[in-house]
Amino acid sequence: MDWRIFLEEMLAPAFFAGLTITLLSYLFAFSAQNAILFASLGSSAFVLAGFPDLRGAKLRVVFLSYAFGGLFGYACSFIGIPPIAGGMAVFLTSIAMLFTKNEHAPSAGLALAFAMQHKTAFELVYVLILALLMLFIIKAIVYLYKKELNIKKFHHEFME
Repeated sequence: MDWRIFLEEMLAPAFFAGLTITLLSYLFAFSAQNAILFASLGSSAFVLAGFPDLRGAKLRVVFLSYAFGGLFGYACSFIGIPPIAGGMAVFLTSIAMLFTKNEHAPSAGLALAFAMQHKTAFELVYVLILALLMLFIIKAIVYLYKKELNIKKFHHEFME
C-alpha cells in the first residue's frame, strides 16, 4: 500500500470528519438525546470530506437539503406521536429533496432528530446555522487540502 495515498485519500478525510464532530460536540450539548442529530452531521462530514466531488457533497445541495430536514422535522414535531412524526418528517424531506434534485441523505436524519424532539424555532435556527457553518468550514478545509480542488473555484459549490 502506498502510504501517501493512504494519508491523503483515507486518513485525512476521516480526520476532518472526526474533527468536525468533535467541534460540534463542544458547541452543542452532546447527549444520547441528540445522538440522531450527531449521526446525521457525522454522515454529512464524512461525505463532504471523503467524496467532495459528488453532487450530494456540494454545499448548495447540503444547505437546501438540511433546510428541508429542519423545516419538516420541526413541523412534524407538533404531531405528538414520535414514530409517526419521525416517519412523516423523513418522508416529506425525502420527497422535497427528490423533487428539487437536492439529495443529501444525512439531512433525512436531521429531520428525524427534530421530529423526535420538540425544539423551539430559535433552537432549530441555531442548530441549523451552527451545523451548516461547520460543514462549510470542513468543505473549505478539503478544498485547501486536496490538490485537485481549486480554492478559487470554491464558489462553484453554490451553483447548479
